[in-house]
Amino acid sequence: MSSRTRRRLRILAGLLLVGPILLLLAPTIAGRLVRWRLQAMVSGQLDARLNIGGLVYHAPYGVSVTDASLVTKGPDGAPLELLRMPHLELELARSPFARGPLLIQSFVISDAAVHLIRTRTGIVGRRVLAISDSTATASHARLSELFRLRHFAIQGGRVVYDDQTRPNAVPLVWSNINIDLDTSQQSDSGYGYHLVVNNAPLATLDTAGTFDIDELLLRVDRCGLLVSVDPAQRASALSAELQTPLRNWQARGTLAIDAAGTLPLRDTSHGTYRSTIELKDASATVPGWQTTLDRVGLKLQIGDGEPATPGRPHTMKLLQLNAAAGDVALRVQDAQVIADRQSNTWKLSGLSGHIDIGSARATLPTGIKTALERLHAHGAIDFALDAQGLIGAADLKQYTARLELTPQDLSLQPPGFSETIGGIQPVVVELADDVLTLNGVRGACGDNLVYLKRARVSLADFPNRIHADELAGCITFGPHQVYPAFIPPRVTACKPVGPFFFSGSIECDADKPMDKLDYRLRVQTTRGRVVVTDHQIPVTNIDTVIDVTPTAAVISRFEAATLDGSASLSGRVELSGRTPYQIKATLRDIDLRELGRYLAVPGQAAPPLSGRGVLEAQLNGDVPEGKTPAYMGLTGDGEFEVLGGDFWRVPVMQSIADSVSVKQATTVGEAAGQFHVHRGTIHFDRAVASAPALGVEGSGDVGFDGPLNLTLIANVLGNWGDRAGNVDDGGVSKLLDKVQKGVNTATRVALYEVQVSGSADRPVTKVVPAPFITRQATRLLGAAADKGRKSGLLKTLHEDDASAGKSQ
Repeated sequence: MSSRTRRRLRILAGLLLVGPILLLLAPTIAGRLVRWRLQAMVSGQLDARLNIGGLVYHAPYGVSVTDASLVTKGPDGAPLELLRMPHLELELARSPFARGPLLIQSFVISDAAVHLIRTRTGIVGRRVLAISDSTATASHARLSELFRLRHFAIQGGRVVYDDQTRPNAVPLVWSNINIDLDTSQQSDSGYGYHLVVNNAPLATLDTAGTFDIDELLLRVDRCGLLVSVDPAQRASALSAELQTPLRNWQARGTLAIDAAGTLPLRDTSHGTYRSTIELKDASATVPGWQTTLDRVGLKLQIGDGEPATPGRPHTMKLLQLNAAAGDVALRVQDAQVIADRQSNTWKLSGLSGHIDIGSARATLPTGIKTALERLHAHGAIDFALDAQGLIGAADLKQYTARLELTPQDLSLQPPGFSETIGGIQPVVVELADDVLTLNGVRGACGDNLVYLKRARVSLADFPNRIHADELAGCITFGPHQVYPAFIPPRVTACKPVGPFFFSGSIECDADKPMDKLDYRLRVQTTRGRVVVTDHQIPVTNIDTVIDVTPTAAVISRFEAATLDGSASLSGRVELSGRTPYQIKATLRDIDLRELGRYLAVPGQAAPPLSGRGVLEAQLNGDVPEGKTPAYMGLTGDGEFEVLGGDFWRVPVMQSIADSVSVKQATTVGEAAGQFHVHRGTIHFDRAVASAPALGVEGSGDVGFDGPLNLTLIANVLGNWGDRAGNVDDGGVSKLLDKVQKGVNTATRVALYEVQVSGSADRPVTKVVPAPFITRQATRLLGAAADKGRKSGLLKTLHEDDASAGKSQ
């Protein structure tokens, strides 16, 4: 046997001995080789570590992996598990022993779980998902050299995205993900796909497009996503950006998203997208109002398909919004929203819409009544809105807006109003710093016209409390005396007519009736009209300035015409409790005959008043409670004068004239006096009246309800002045001397003392010759009898007071 033959026999014997051993060790060796090559592939492409619990190689091309995980470093440097794969089946496109990287054509994952966490510094482990080109080295194979995918499947997968930058957001969860995807290779690195995911009960997904595994570029040709929306869900299929507004509005329904675009995984900020979001068959609750919208439909277009660049704002168009609360319906369309992430702001422009208002219900669901339903509104409103604010802000202080409202046959009837408010004109509403500003509000309530030139309404406590300041406007009261409910009863009792301008502030509580408003108003008019007293005496051509609160009215100016004369007032009236007041009143040139007609009792003749009167009074008091007459609370003092009055026809004066036998020459005369008032009684400190044949001077009490208690001196020497000339103290003293010495009264009595009692309509007089008369009374009677005097009796009283003061 040759040496060559012997060598061959030794080799054959060695193979026979080692071969079985190699066959036994081959799977283990191949498995270790595949494990090493898989881990090298991951670390080279994803900058992460692939941990493999178990791996079995199935010759020639099968690989089974168990208990695998993808691990990277967390923010604190500790290991962070991003992906867990309990079971992974791979099918290689060529032998793992072939030269070059592993080439995978089938990839099946069972029960995989992905957990992504977003913090303020970004997505934890983001570099694992999208390694940059600068990280790769020349020795790392491209993904197209590692994959020839024909089949990709996920069975029972789960993805959790936890956005910790939004504390109120629940995690985005896609679970029970089952994908069986046959891909079509379009190039070495490009694959087409069609993916259907049923993430019941949260969402379903149907998407198709291409994916370049070398460029890590995802192109979505179409993506249809249906998502269940419910604020009670502990997980959501939506991102936190979409969750936040939906949760703020407590939205329930189905959200449909149709999208297309590109997503470069290495730099997602340069992606392009255009999507339509539609909320269907939904309900919602207005934030802060607890007002339920029974039916909501929303359609948005987000993005414009242009490349996203740093600082470039995102755009959104509101294609349609329909909402309804009870019988109130809202339709909005054609709005554009621009969101700028760099400044965290948004801007809304071009929004217009229409509100149809049915017959509003008496109450709303739990919470508060909406403004429209509380106002019992009917008709419709067209509107246009522009607004801007901070993204995600729930505080109205961070919004500004301008709203133009154009009513269409709109009518309102607030609680307590007996008539509707109609004829409402277009109005502009502006929002800034949590304040609404209204300009140019006009409407009619019955025959009352309301014009609100301007008002600032604070929304800090809206709608529980409404505070409006910088009010300016006008209420023109019509002639039919049917007034809005917010006009206080004390004002409506005066039956105002004409334009009354107002300015100031108002505050009201939603739980309180309209007549319980808190307000600080200044009321002005130059041509208003009211009536006063129970006798409805008209006061016209009013020129006044009054400051009014729920507790008081302060009259700084009041000039008006009344009873063919004029009146002026100033003072303060308390509007609470017993209603105390302090009033200074002046009446000038009043027609007493006209006054008599208003004082007449129905069915009876008017009091026989005549002449022109002047009155000045300083009055204080309070309005008594219950049915006690108002005059019982009146106190004060004043003075009066009557010129050209036929007041001798008044029962009291006629009784005095009759008692001193003066029956003919008591026609036109004068009167004046000084008085004070206290609790139902007028006390005349001094009073004087004169006529051609009679003069009267004295003092005493007259009750408002009729009783009389007067002590008077009557002078029947009507022609005294003719005989004595200008009366002076010496002449009058001589006359008094004669009277006091016992002149025979049976022949002619010049002076009498008259005691008057009884009542105003039935006076009782008692007459005696005057045994004594004061020097002051003498001067006054002498002046009254003086036809040559150039001043009225009231001035004579003042001059006499001054003279008496000097003599003292």
